Amino acid sequence: AFDIFKAIHAEQNRLPGRHNPQQPRDMSAVRSLSKIKNAQVQLSVKRLLARGQCLELRVFLRMLAVSKGYAECTDAHVRIFESWITERAQLTDSELIKYRLDKPLPPPQVGGNEASNA
Repeated sequence: AFDIFKAIHAEQNRLPGRHNPQQPRDMSAVRSLSKIKNAQVQLSVKRLLARGQCLELRVFLRMLAVSKGYAECTDAHVRIFESWITERAQLTDSELIKYRLDKPLPPPQVGGNEASNA
């Protein structure tokens, strides 16, 4: 999954900027999108990129997890995936910043709803 994300991210950075922000981007130049096997995830990523939004690893991982049928992909799951990718891929500091893995997700709030009800 990370290899696909890296390929999409690299191709996205090579796309020319949009002249008209109202007009969607042409995603036919991003060939690595075809590597995403799930058609719904592929379409979701295409739409996200067509709107000019940057594809983040956390969002991509959540999309893949939901498509695999997992009931819920929590921030804790995403943290585990991110740490595994960081260790496994042996990313440099510049790559960590590039893929926005240098800043971990904030820890979950414990009892956040109880404080607002008091």
